[in-house]
Amino acid sequence: MPHAPINPGYARGLLEMARAENAVEAVEADLFRLRDLLKASPALLEFLKDPSIKREGKRQALSDLFQGRVAVLTLDLLLTLADNDRAGRVLPIIEEFKTEATAVRQSVTGEVVTASPLDDATLQRLAAEFSRVTGK
Repeated sequence: MPHAPINPGYARGLLEMARAENAVEAVEADLFRLRDLLKASPALLEFLKDPSIKREGKRQALSDLFQGRVAVLTLDLLLTLADNDRAGRVLPIIEEFKTEATAVRQSVTGEVVTASPLDDATLQRLAAEFSRVTGK
């Protein structure tokens, strides 16, 4: 399922709608928080994947959990996935969205893991070095 051809379609569709509404950053932030929530709460992800739970039940639960807490486009994606028995695809779709959004911005993403928090000066030096290395 992670590399299913349908996942990029959902991601691209969401990205195009977010671009049209000038909401890419808000949707992307929602999706990253959702990804973290699903990774921290495996029971929620299992609920979304469970084929024995009716669409209406998933739809209601998603509305109750996220309405007013995420962008309308983000909630619409979740409800559409639930309506089409594809809610279990949400994590790979989030990753596809990240890839698509990064390509549109022509940016490079990376993750820095440190043993302790970095001060502002170190963060600025790190950002400058990444810019130098990537040319962005």
